[in-house]
Amino acid sequence: MAIVLRLGSRSRSKGNHPSSHIVFFSTSNSNSNSNSNSNPPFSDLFSEIKNNFKESSPSPSNTPRSSNFRDEINKNLHEFRARTTAPPKPHLVEKYFHPDNMSSSEKLKIELAKVRDEFKMSDSDCGSARVQIAQLTTKIKHLSAVLHKKDVHSRKGLLAMVQRRKRLLKYLRRTDWDSYCFVIS
Repeated sequence: MAIVLRLGSRSRSKGNHPSSHIVFFSTSNSNSNSNSNSNPPFSDLFSEIKNNFKESSPSPSNTPRSSNFRDEINKNLHEFRARTTAPPKPHLVEKYFHPDNMSSSEKLKIELAKVRDEFKMSDSDCGSARVQIAQLTTKIKHLSAVLHKKDVHSRKGLLAMVQRRKRLLKYLRRTDWDSYCFVIS
């Protein structure tokens, strides 16, 4: 049996590339049939391929540049592991989660939660008319602050929110005058 292996990278041009290696091996049938119990038939072949490839390619670990490079990589890896396994510093966590570093949508969510807590009638209240009016007022203020001149779709959504708040205020004035006065103030 014969095996031909081409080891290395492929070249786009015609001919052999200097970094590729062609290795030719042949084995006889008597070698693979005689010792069927001790080794698999191709184990010697693969060890021979490995040894031939090591001999034919230059060893990069012998050059001084690569040993320095390897030492530098090991040092950087050790420093990275030391930094990532250390517990987070409290002042950095505080700085990271500070409201100044939040996006506008995160700020709006926090503001809506505050408004919901302020205007709710009971612990489970999140959809009463006065809570809806307070949330719509917060959204309208936020959207009118970030609205651009040519943003027609957002302007349409803003007008829809204003109309919805107007209807809810009319309903609240008709049904519960005290809540209406509380929301208006």
